[in-house]
Amino acid sequence: MASGKPGLFQSVQHRLDGLPNRQKILLGASVGTLYLLAMVALGYFVLTSVDAQAQQLSKRQEQLQMIQTMQSNMLEARALVSDAESRICGSTQSVSAFIEGKATPAGVKENLQGIKRGQEEQVGKLTQVRYRVTMDRASIQGTHELIHDIETSGFMMLEKVDYTRKLAKGGSFALDATIDLVAYECKKE
Repeated sequence: MASGKPGLFQSVQHRLDGLPNRQKILLGASVGTLYLLAMVALGYFVLTSVDAQAQQLSKRQEQLQMIQTMQSNMLEARALVSDAESRICGSTQSVSAFIEGKATPAGVKENLQGIKRGQEEQVGKLTQVRYRVTMDRASIQGTHELIHDIETSGFMMLEKVDYTRKLAKGGSFALDATIDLVAYECKKE
């Protein structure tokens, strides 16, 4: 420095030069220990920070995987709904004709008392219609066959089945049944 005032570095160096060797060694060991402790603390902080970031990244990757799975499931469900809508809209058979057609081979057509159309509700491109099928003194086997055919039809769902078992002619049992079902039809334009 050009001025007459000594700099900070020169002042510290002047004081260190004046210390005995033993104090210089102790001061160096203290400064070295502090430096080592600071490096260990910094390393610990960096490692815990990196570990926390890795855990967050892992959680985010799991969430992304779940979102991708849900998106895939949603696309599959949309395809199934679209396929079902096209099958239903392509069908020309009425619910009444379907039930009467399935009741004949089941042997319960003569026991059908009525197929009543009920409440309607718009569901997307389709109309959801509730039906009530009533049967009187139908055979147990034939009733079960008809219910099975309704369940596996692909465009009707059973909502509720009530029946009463009665003694029929000849000592056998028969059923008085009420079948509530939901069917889907193309939306009427």
